[in-house]
Amino acid sequence: MRIRYALLLVLPLLAACRHGIPVEAYDTAVRPGGAMVTLSRKPPGTAPTTATELIALDTAGVYLLADSLWFLRWRDLQRFSVPKLGVPYHVSKGAVPDVVQRKRLQMVSRFPQGMDAALLARVLEALKQDSVNRGDVSQTSSQDSPAQRLPADASPLERLADSATHMTGLLADREAARAAGYRRIGTDFPGMGEHWLHVPTLLTGQLDPAHPTMLAFAPIQGRPTLIGVGFVLTSEGAALPTWAPGWPDAWHEHSGLLSAESGVGEDRAPVSASSTRVWVLHVWTALANPEGRFYADNWALPFARAGLPAPGGVDADAARAFSLAVGGDAFLRRALVYADTNVLVEQALADARLVADAVRERAVGSGHVQPDDVARLRASWQALAERVTAELGPRASSVFAIQHSAAHTNR
Repeated sequence: MRIRYALLLVLPLLAACRHGIPVEAYDTAVRPGGAMVTLSRKPPGTAPTTATELIALDTAGVYLLADSLWFLRWRDLQRFSVPKLGVPYHVSKGAVPDVVQRKRLQMVSRFPQGMDAALLARVLEALKQDSVNRGDVSQTSSQDSPAQRLPADASPLERLADSATHMTGLLADREAARAAGYRRIGTDFPGMGEHWLHVPTLLTGQLDPAHPTMLAFAPIQGRPTLIGVGFVLTSEGAALPTWAPGWPDAWHEHSGLLSAESGVGEDRAPVSASSTRVWVLHVWTALANPEGRFYADNWALPFARAGLPAPGGVDADAARAFSLAVGGDAFLRRALVYADTNVLVEQALADARLVADAVRERAVGSGHVQPDDVARLRASWQALAERVTAELGPRASSVFAIQHSAAHTNR
């Protein structure tokens, strides 16, 4: 009787061992390479369902091999699934897989460990591909990738920037950046976001598009987003890196301290024969800069933080005034730390913040900032500068000065 009872328990378990897909019937288990996946890309109707190999993935998106290597962001996908594996391997429209689902998907990808810059470079070399393609894998040929559309006479600066732009998929998430060795330095600047520095790359003294020295992140509608990269070189005394692409117009000097950025410029030290000078090239990869791709401050950023397009005719004064409604007031208070708890300065900041908040509320309702509101923002910033400078003296004027002149713009 006991034997019969034991068999009744064991037989269902034995049957369960054959439930699902047998190993020999699942291609991914018996051949090299990743699973074949199906997907469709937003907007609806522009990308028919496509079968392609799953190469690697991270929190930002997925690498796929169709006619060439592609990178697609999770938020741009209408649907993503691995046939035969069911719901646990299906990613819903615009969703980002959680850590459990990512681990499942990684195990059926060609590179479960993910792709760092070195591995990506080797894959591209094997495919005879200059850069990762981005976009609609079902409708765009690899011959149409942005890097390959550069004109034959493109400058070294344009080639450096274009290559760096296509490498950023690996680092489009702050956790991925941290895992790659980048560390945040300084604060969140209203016109540039957070700076994340890779010290080993800085120490090489080289410019490598696969390893930007610096990344720029900023919260866009509350979501940390990679908006640009940077390259950093150092020199001693009067020596200059004249070999650098885009030198000198696209570069600006930090004089060793990041607090010189975004209009806080008291730290510039006199140059001596022993001075270490720090030169920075900004490349805006994901947020167009009205002043040009290589201009240090991007005054579209304060508006992008609120999910708004930069208004026409916007300038630094209007943009910095608007930034007070999206975190820039905290930055300005830190810049004016020597003001302590000055009541008049606090009142001036509060008045300017009220203007910015009102403009933001109207703009979010209509979808854009009206020209009249741009003028209000500009006047508000100028009034703030006058009131604070009158209260604190000339020392405050450097906080409101524009540090990066148009001479550094390279369009």
